[in-house]
Amino acid sequence: MFCSTGICMCRSNFVAIHGYCYLKKNIGESGCQYSEQCSAAWPGARCEDSKCKCPSDVSGIPYVQARAHHGVVCILLSGEDGDPVPKCPLPEYDDDLLTMPISQLRNPAMTNLDDYNILPGEHINPLLFCSSTSTDYNTFVANGGGACAYATEPYKPENGVYIADIYDCIAVPLNNVKLAMKGIYNIHPQADGICCPNRAFTCIQPKHEAKSNVKGSTGIRPRWWFNSVTGMCEQFMWDPWDETEVQSPNNFKTREHCESYCKDTCKRGSLQYSISRILNEEEPITNCQTMSSCSFNFECKTTDWKQLCCPSVASICSIAGGRPLDPSRHTNFDPGFSMKRMFNLNFEKSHRYYYDSDQGSCTSFTYNGALGNFNNFKSLSECELFCEKLQCKYGTPLKIKQVNQQCSHDSHCPSTHECEKDHKICCPKPYSICSQPLRLGNCKQSVRRYWYNMAIHACQTFNYTGCQGNDNNFDTLLECQNTCENIIPEPQCPQGDAYKDSQGNYFVCSNSNTAGTCPLNYECHFDGYLWGCCPTRAHACLLSVNKGVTCDAGSSYRYFYNSQTQECDNFLYNGCDGNANNFATYEECESYCDVNTCPNGGTPKRNEFGQQINCSSTVSCPSTHECTSLTSGNSVVNRCCPKRAYICSLPPEQGNPCDTSSVTRFYFNVASKDCIEFTYSGCGGNLNNFATLEQCNSFCLSSACTSGDTVYVNPSTHLPFECETGIKDSCPKICPTGEKAYVNLLNKNVHECLINDTNSCPNYYLCRFHIQTNRYYCCTSVNREVCPTGKELYKDASSNLPIRCIISSGSNQCPPRYSCSSEVPGALQGYCCSSNYLCPNRAKFYTEKANEMPRSCQLNSPFITCPTGYTCQNTQTEYATGYCCESDNETVSGRLDMFARL
Repeated sequence: MFCSTGICMCRSNFVAIHGYCYLKKNIGESGCQYSEQCSAAWPGARCEDSKCKCPSDVSGIPYVQARAHHGVVCILLSGEDGDPVPKCPLPEYDDDLLTMPISQLRNPAMTNLDDYNILPGEHINPLLFCSSTSTDYNTFVANGGGACAYATEPYKPENGVYIADIYDCIAVPLNNVKLAMKGIYNIHPQADGICCPNRAFTCIQPKHEAKSNVKGSTGIRPRWWFNSVTGMCEQFMWDPWDETEVQSPNNFKTREHCESYCKDTCKRGSLQYSISRILNEEEPITNCQTMSSCSFNFECKTTDWKQLCCPSVASICSIAGGRPLDPSRHTNFDPGFSMKRMFNLNFEKSHRYYYDSDQGSCTSFTYNGALGNFNNFKSLSECELFCEKLQCKYGTPLKIKQVNQQCSHDSHCPSTHECEKDHKICCPKPYSICSQPLRLGNCKQSVRRYWYNMAIHACQTFNYTGCQGNDNNFDTLLECQNTCENIIPEPQCPQGDAYKDSQGNYFVCSNSNTAGTCPLNYECHFDGYLWGCCPTRAHACLLSVNKGVTCDAGSSYRYFYNSQTQECDNFLYNGCDGNANNFATYEECESYCDVNTCPNGGTPKRNEFGQQINCSSTVSCPSTHECTSLTSGNSVVNRCCPKRAYICSLPPEQGNPCDTSSVTRFYFNVASKDCIEFTYSGCGGNLNNFATLEQCNSFCLSSACTSGDTVYVNPSTHLPFECETGIKDSCPKICPTGEKAYVNLLNKNVHECLINDTNSCPNYYLCRFHIQTNRYYCCTSVNREVCPTGKELYKDASSNLPIRCIISSGSNQCPPRYSCSSEVPGALQGYCCSSNYLCPNRAKFYTEKANEMPRSCQLNSPFITCPTGYTCQNTQTEYATGYCCESDNETVSGRLDMFARL
């Protein structure tokens, strides 16, 4: 007994009787106390003399106990209206179904051409009889004289087809049949049974559901079938008189019978048996402990109450399809054989799906209607759900429009997935599976499964409804624990993703000294449950645009903050990954990165009508404000924004009390030229109001800087760096000669960077080492010349941005004909520049103003395409094209004279 969702339930091999759990008993087993123990395994079975016996009869036709390979079953000894032929155990018969179209295997070699006058419900000739003691499972013996072996034309012994691994010869008395058929159809004297689908083959067959377009059909009734993909029994409506396809044996009257017959065994395929000359004498191998306990192509699987050697997913989804003695054929799938519905009419063929191990995907094929193997699925989704476990160690492959996402490297997959090298598909990492929320599904079944609860770091049971779940859904507790143990949950950041260490695990921090500190550009954040390192606001807003990688989420337009233009732009996001500079709406981007507000804080000046004042070269602002360009939607407008000097000259205002309590703030005293503490009530007030002394000093002491520039704050003192206007180089030299540093507008500091991360600086900035402070800072060329003179800068075709790289990294980071270079001697970072100089003697080339790319030209062309002072030249003699290279006046005039003479 176990507890599920607060209710105590019996295990699957027990049945609840009078408030207690009693062990289910199969037909022929001793030790029963109640008939319910027997009927739970076989409907209608009863307990007599402490032994389970078959039901008495159906409409007077008696049941008999018969031995099959997988155990004992109950078989109707005959049909009605003089039909002497025993019936296979499934589908189960009702009082009105004893003359329904038979579902047993029909052998074309045993079909009499003279049977066209016999009604379909009275066929007896096509049944496949057999000898239960035969040990030759490959030779066809006519009229049931051998084992279950199918026949192909011409019907000779050597043309037998091995089917003993999917059909059982069930021993049953045939004396009445032989006597009734004498002189009409001579059954072999050694025949003592009938061939019926075995348990494994029965339980993988699709349901034979009543067609929805059949109106007024009588006899349609509810039945149960076992879904081998989900491992559950499901109800369906059955039309026993539909003869378009062969009737499926996967058909039970009750859920209990369905579960006892199919559930506590292998999900798909025949379990491993001990070896015996006669199949019906073999016993299943149980209580395996490890994989080595089972033979090749089998693995030890645990059901609710026992361990079995079951076929591996790889063997089921292979060409052999879980049949070790699979008949030879020329296709990767098994089309099966056609079965006769009448002497001159076959059952219809159908579309099925199989997993093609060569292609690594599920593919459709035409199924002839009978036999085949276990690599045979009714739908594409069933095939993928079962066989995709073969492709990914955990979960299901990532799909793009229902097709597995292909890859050759991990970088082709989202960070939640990795490239599975054998199949070249993106498979989920354990974390992405174990972090998925509990999903019960949307169907009506109930089966016990396990999921990993990130909140409590443990696996828990839940009742799965059978469909539309997710990958955080495990058959066993052990499988859940092995997959999800030691998984660190993801801290939720206000913007972007939390920092991961080199092993891909989320870094745990704390506001105390008991845990590690966050790396540069990250800060410790508590989301209510977890501590993690989240990107700082300043870092998130200066990151370069990152389109991410393609995934099943699909592409969409998002917004990023462009630190160069200081406005939010849209970009096409591929759906997964990327970086923290990624916002769903324009408004979110503006709000987070402080866009469309005045650079010094506050809002633009308004006139007496409440409208913002437009300014220009002819319309000036009040002396307290300055004309500033601001973004408004997709346009740029000029507004009057308060000067820093004006803000810092405002008197302190305590404001008005509101929901928050009073706090200590700082204001700049213009008379004493220092920041002074005051009590702020919480709401209202003016802009001369700073949270910390450092912010107050940083803002107001820099009021002398030119509009648009930001004061440099000494990282040691956190105060503005003082200098002398008459002394050259009195400011600290952060960047190499010819370059300037990036000063972050949000924290007024020179932005630090990581030398091994080319994306830690804004576009057109590189990470440079400052020997005095032993730190790295973001620097850019003052004149925007980033490649050595005479070399071309490479720009990405989609983003039109240069590609930054690490010099002498040993990896090829640049496209062909380009290499990592820098005009700064000894630099560690650079840009992808042309490997060769474009012009002879390393001369300068003409750059187009529109795209900042060199202008190309045609050598020896009669047309002048280069501007004055430039001629068409190149350094590669094998090319007919060149570039507009800087030239002296003599060369230019000589070339003009040449064209004048033409």
